[in-house]
Amino acid sequence: MWKAISIIAFILVIGVGTKWVVDGTQVFSKDKQQVVVVDEMFGTESTEWKEGFWLGLDIAGPMVGVLIAAGVFGMYRNRKQNEVTGEM
Repeated sequence: MWKAISIIAFILVIGVGTKWVVDGTQVFSKDKQQVVVVDEMFGTESTEWKEGFWLGLDIAGPMVGVLIAAGVFGMYRNRKQNEVTGEM
């Protein structure tokens, strides 16, 4: 059981890290992003706000830290359990 928890935790670490990189490696999470729109007819530029969620390091960092701690704890418990039962 502990081995499965460790594997799941480390897979989630990779997933959260990938999401953070795909969202632009921002420090702070955003719920809106500024987008520049160019009017092709007149050649003017205007700014609009795009709704969405972009993961920032303020959420991803602690989340990855907790997941790594859970994974390491799971590996430790698995090793201790195997020592007690004599398995490898």
